[in-house]
Amino acid sequence: HEYYAQYFPSGFFDYDFYLKDTVQADEFIQLELYRPSGCYAVSKLGRASISVTMPPMAGENTKTLDETNIINPSSLRIVRTYSENFYNSVVYKYEKDAVEDEYLRGRITYSQKSVSRVPNVKNISYKIESDGIRSSLESRSKIDTQARKILDRYQYGAEKISNIEVLYKVGYDIDVGETVIFGSAALQISDSTLGTRAFRPRAMEVVNKRVYPTQGKVVLDLLNTAYALNAKYGTVSPSSLVGNGASSSVIVLKHGLATPTLKAENYKWTRYVGEKIRVRDSDFTVIGESTIIGFSESNTNHMLISPPLGFTPLENYIVEPMPYSDNESTKWKDFHVYFNPRVFVESSPSSNQIEVGASDVDKFVVGSILRIHSQDFTFDSDALEFRVVAIVGNILTLNEAVGFSVLPGYVLDLIGFKDGGAPYRLL
Repeated sequence: HEYYAQYFPSGFFDYDFYLKDTVQADEFIQLELYRPSGCYAVSKLGRASISVTMPPMAGENTKTLDETNIINPSSLRIVRTYSENFYNSVVYKYEKDAVEDEYLRGRITYSQKSVSRVPNVKNISYKIESDGIRSSLESRSKIDTQARKILDRYQYGAEKISNIEVLYKVGYDIDVGETVIFGSAALQISDSTLGTRAFRPRAMEVVNKRVYPTQGKVVLDLLNTAYALNAKYGTVSPSSLVGNGASSSVIVLKHGLATPTLKAENYKWTRYVGEKIRVRDSDFTVIGESTIIGFSESNTNHMLISPPLGFTPLENYIVEPMPYSDNESTKWKDFHVYFNPRVFVESSPSSNQIEVGASDVDKFVVGSILRIHSQDFTFDSDALEFRVVAIVGNILTLNEAVGFSVLPGYVLDLIGFKDGGAPYRLL
């Protein structure tokens, strides 16, 4: 509760209830305190806790479920229907009258994106009736925030994968509401976003868990609540400063300011054994690449790498993840964020065509998403979704006409990456 209150304070309401009778405490907490603020009860580490409505986001304790720990990969099936885990509008009823027991205010948020992409599905509303929300500018703003989060989660339907059997040693401490990284090409599961069986790992939320200790397994149900959002979420990646005594094959890690006092610096890096890193000086004049192969038994802050660097890192050189790779699937891309490409418009030959610079056109592929806006966001296409359907020379042809004049200097955002990787968005 304290964690979410600290990091997501803008979404939580101040309530004012008029109680005329006793209430059932657990039901009241769930429906009146949690639900309007986009929260739901879960159990974590054997204690009552909460999760919030937002896309699944990997953290420092997030586990990866793949061919190394899934017992039944051949029986896994992905299900996506519009009969569950799908809503294209959100309805809030609030400002309950103290005498008549009627809601005096309401607010409906409708997803035009959902209707455009899924046109033959009826209006399905996610309904919230709150006795404690009172009408104010702040409350209406928070209702809009929560409605956006709910629609981000459900407006395109969510993929569900049920009955995933994982080794007990991996799954016993995974709780409902947590995020896991699920999948790999080796599992041979159909990836609907790619149209192949080379399933791309993605962050998914645990929605159900059964434990079978005598059989040595845990059974999980996962929900891909970021499905078709054309977006990825993550955290800032680790980095460390090099200490005295490093060599071309052993990196001495300094204790960083962001590292907890009682933890060694290597705690940032142990999950990334086998991943590539970059070692450089502060002005990028000396740069080398290698792979983490482990840590010294005699000193856990001595990172072992191979192949050796072509130089000896000096004190205060920087150890960090590799830049985004279009050719490799890495944990860096699963867990952490990268800067999205951003391109400025050169001209707009027609209402559905945009010209970009010769050095920028290579950032696009057919299918790239675009958010088009002026630099001050006076004109912004965020409510719509444009895609590149053809590229000829430096001209991008879009799937439909832009609803405003696109002028030179306007910005193209949310382009994504050439390997099909979705752009990173802010929560």
